[in-house]
Amino acid sequence: MIGERDYLRTVEVGQRNQEVKVLIQNWCGHARIEKFGGTGMIEAETGFPIGPHSMACVRQPRSVEFAVSATIWLFGRPSQISCSLPI
Repeated sequence: MIGERDYLRTVEVGQRNQEVKVLIQNWCGHARIEKFGGTGMIEAETGFPIGPHSMACVRQPRSVEFAVSATIWLFGRPSQISCSLPI
């Protein structure tokens, strides 16, 4: 059983993931955020992206993290430097 504090924190992570997803898609038209694994009860209830997600592109290997914002640090900088595809 999850406590109220843990539930609220999980929802906050999901809300932030949703915001970051929009920012990533605005930053690079080739980036894709995809669900990695199953869908939990809180994610199904709220509709927010909660749990592991991957960030992929036609030019870069996939990066998987629980917090979508963490994928930017692992994925973004090398892609940004080497990407020659128009957005």
